[in-house]
Amino acid sequence: MHPLATPALLSALRNTPNLPANSWYYLSSVAFALLNHPSAIPHIYTTALSTASDDEGASEILAKSREALLKASAIGGLPSTINALHALKSVVASDLLDAPSPTSRADRVLSEAAGAELWDSIYGKLGGRVMSALRRSYDDLGTVARLVYAGVLAEEKILGRRETGWVLVAGLRIGGAAWESQRKGHRRGVVNNGGSWEEVEAVERLAERILDEVRKAGGLVGRMAVPGEGL
Repeated sequence: MHPLATPALLSALRNTPNLPANSWYYLSSVAFALLNHPSAIPHIYTTALSTASDDEGASEILAKSREALLKASAIGGLPSTINALHALKSVVASDLLDAPSPTSRADRVLSEAAGAELWDSIYGKLGGRVMSALRRSYDDLGTVARLVYAGVLAEEKILGRRETGWVLVAGLRIGGAAWESQRKGHRRGVVNNGGSWEEVEAVERLAERILDEVRKAGGLVGRMAVPGEGL
């Protein structure tokens, strides 16, 4: 048994009121990854397999888990995503592990248009102002943000815009007050992309529960928390 990802905790996360269906495991994985506890992720994955609904198979659970962790790199950086995906692969069946990715990232040039569409769908009429703030801090920051949106976040074959929003909200909740500016924007972005405030609040409750458990265990190790504007 993992000292943090206990059966009792995973059951509580799975049954978070108003949490979107079939999302608890990949959102929990994101939270543990950004808290630098990737060793919890194999336990989350195997629990997800054993408790899956009839309409969700192992390949879908793996795909959503991987994609959520990859998209979380936009918040926590590549090191946390690399460690999380390395931990996950230790419990993945070899036939699934070696299957080609269902995404189209490797088959196309980064689509700046797709990234811009996602940006605008999240920020709406504020999108231009947020981008201007990034570029005023450092022009290349705006360019990199566009690249992250195009190459990482805009891919929708596994997690669509609303689901991507859940991932970002869960991850940003881990950052606490330091990431409040970005969190506010992505909370609204979930709703702009068809989600509900009840979903947003449920996703944040799940992240808060994990954060509280890690705090109680004294396990906040090297967590990044950098204030700023826009993401």
